[in-house]
Amino acid sequence: MQIARLQNEKSVDEIVARLYDLKPGDSRAGAAAKALLAVNPGNVATLPTGTPVVVPGVPGLNALSSAVADPKRAAWMSLLDRVLDTAHQASNAQATGLATTPPKTSDKQRNDALTLLRQDIAQFEKRHTSRFDDP
Repeated sequence: MQIARLQNEKSVDEIVARLYDLKPGDSRAGAAAKALLAVNPGNVATLPTGTPVVVPGVPGLNALSSAVADPKRAAWMSLLDRVLDTAHQASNAQATGLATTPPKTSDKQRNDALTLLRQDIAQFEKRHTSRFDDP
């Protein structure tokens, strides 16, 4: 299964053109649009930018590798983003006095830990992005 995130497309035709690298008027666009609508509930053209959609296989067409994402990789990246956001929120709560428990570490130690976490996540993304981008 291939997944892609919507960009700024205004119609199903624009989505199909980007995903399958089709030029305007390509006779295969209709079949691709029909397949896209069949595997995604609702009108995908009305969904917000960034919404993941299933990219169906279409006979005679291949989705652009740059347009699709590996769902496992996307899940890991999403999880890592949430971990980092949660760490920032907890640190900010401690720094602003909104936390219900006193901090166990100083501001400098928390900032150093967040910096290390950001670096570790960036290294993970770099290592795993290059692995998934290779054909």
